[in-house]
Amino acid sequence: IERRIQRLEAKGKIIKREIEDTIDELEDTRYAEVLESFCIDCLDINIIAENMGYSARHIYTLYSEAIEELRYTSFIIQ
Repeated sequence: IERRIQRLEAKGKIIKREIEDTIDELEDTRYAEVLESFCIDCLDINIIAENMGYSARHIYTLYSEAIEELRYTSFIIQ
């Protein structure tokens, strides 16, 4: 079980790095901050909004736009 935990932790670190690298490719730093806060730091949308000085509704908008940009970028690369 200990070995399996170590393998899963190592795999998790690789996946986290890939996510961070993808987020870092975003040109809009607001998008990157929202995605990193939500996906990496596991912060609630309301906390992100408070930290960034935006409404929760605007954070949802930024999140959606960021995801769309990643989809578009991914489509272009393929």
